Amino acid sequence: MFVTVRWACAGGMPALCGGSRGFCELIRRVVDRRRCIGLFARRECGSEWLMNNTWKEQARARFSTAVAAPKWKRMYDVPTESLEEENFRLRRDYTLDLIGARYSPAARIVDVGCGTGPVVAGLWERGYRALGLDCAPDMLALGRQRLVALGGDPALLAEGDVTALPYEEGSVDCVVCLGVISYVPDPQRALREIYRVLRPGGLALVSFRNRFNPVLWDPVALTRYLVRRLLGRGDDFPKGPGRPLDPAAVRAAVEAAGLVLEHREGLGLGPLRFRRRALLSERSAIALSRRLRSAAKRLGLGGVLPFWSDVNIYLSRKPG
Repeated sequence: MFVTVRWACAGGMPALCGGSRGFCELIRRVVDRRRCIGLFARRECGSEWLMNNTWKEQARARFSTAVAAPKWKRMYDVPTESLEEENFRLRRDYTLDLIGARYSPAARIVDVGCGTGPVVAGLWERGYRALGLDCAPDMLALGRQRLVALGGDPALLAEGDVTALPYEEGSVDCVVCLGVISYVPDPQRALREIYRVLRPGGLALVSFRNRFNPVLWDPVALTRYLVRRLLGRGDDFPKGPGRPLDPAAVRAAVEAAGLVLEHREGLGLGPLRFRRRALLSERSAIALSRRLRSAAKRLGLGGVLPFWSDVNIYLSRKPG
């Protein structure tokens, strides 16, 4: 990989880009001539700079127009038959309902990692003027289009970084951060920034995907995981940008940042798999997930949903 990247920086880009557009976009954004020096000069830049900037560039490439930005806009506009996308829409709806129940339109609300703006736009339709921040310009462009179509102000969305929020200390009533901490190498650093900008008593809604969800719904994957743990081989969960996270580790990071965890919500149960292959159609998986979640709530078992769910939302408060 090192040789390939150096070759691309030296002028081999056209040949390399003959294949996947997504891979091409990733390479262009990560290894252009200006960044080649920084990526490999650990002594000059330091390992922390290298890690943070490499992850940021990968996230930008992943959410570029060529790769995924239109998909992220479309999934909130059209109720597709995909359990994963259903879970993301549930995440948005849960957030909108909670903010509507707890805050007046005068509250200062910031959506960090706003993407194509589904939360900011949804709040706009309810009379709120929330701000949105994202590191991916292509996602922001689609988000501004969404706002303009609603008669909203595209200036509400701005480019920025969750680890260096452009807001004054104690100036925000509620921070929404859906799925973003999976795209930074140190989630606690992002959580500390969220803590900093929140007013005393302010709320943070932080979501992430549960790393154990694919294991718990697949008996073969579960057996493999348990055997690896018994043999002391660790695990084979994804480790890079966008990785699912350990709920216990996120809780520890939330508390270490100074926030007090008030509630955990789990969204999306399943899908049932065997050897990582889905056993149900997407439509059936969605129906099963809805029925199981409804039954758990009805039986007073909502507290166990986060452990079994794909998406976890942690609602935390800044003391004061």
